[in-house]
Amino acid sequence: MRAAHLFLLCTALTALFVATAAPASAYAQSEEDARALFEQGNTAAEQGRWVEARELFARSFAITENGATLRNLATARARTGQLIAAREGYQQLRATAASREERAQLDGAIARLEEMIPVLTIAVEDPRGGDDVRVDNQRIENVTREARAPLDPGRHEITLRRGGVVVATMSVDLAEAERERVVLRARVAPAVDSNIPPDLAPDVVAADAREESPNLGAAPRRPLTRSPILWVSVAAVVAAIVITAVVVSGRDDEPLTFQHDGALEPQVVPLP
Repeated sequence: MRAAHLFLLCTALTALFVATAAPASAYAQSEEDARALFEQGNTAAEQGRWVEARELFARSFAITENGATLRNLATARARTGQLIAAREGYQQLRATAASREERAQLDGAIARLEEMIPVLTIAVEDPRGGDDVRVDNQRIENVTREARAPLDPGRHEITLRRGGVVVATMSVDLAEAERERVVLRARVAPAVDSNIPPDLAPDVVAADAREESPNLGAAPRRPLTRSPILWVSVAAVVAAIVITAVVVSGRDDEPLTFQHDGALEPQVVPLP
């Protein structure tokens, strides 16, 4: 019995040792990976490859949240235009700084970033309740008349939605330390005739209506005998007959001068 109990105790201790040793080994491996990434990031930063350094520091910090890694990550973000994230990193470090000297140093870095971060002031002309203003698809809260949005340098897309519909859009390019103000003006939707089916274009409906139904805008046709064009033509023919008769009756060897109202130079028309 004692031998059996001793065997069970040894088995349990072995299992406990394996269970505790495995996480410790994995943790050590993670620490080694984080250290290797940190060193690679330092090398890239020394060579001016800041984008690569930023990615390496970010991967290292995701494994082990080390203060030195966070400081280098914030510096790399500031060097690559990610000023908002860099400021947040320095503020996180400031909250846990142990010495006065370190806090002062971080305060200076944060102050410099505050000057470098562009600020966009967004105003809405004729604002309405429920207006949804977004910058790069990120909603800006509490936009009544104006709102200030600190942004990273670069191009940004601004939209204004009402009732889920985009009624205004704008693009703006911001440089470091720039202060810009924009005004969003909602587009006015064109008036639509409620009597026209929405799936038909207004001009097509109007054309079809004139062809098929005279009561929808087509002018009524006049009888031929009441047409002014007909009577003008008849008068012109009668006048031509009378002039021909006069010319024939007054025929001689002298040319006939055709007088008119002076809009053109007088012409001489020879007799036939």
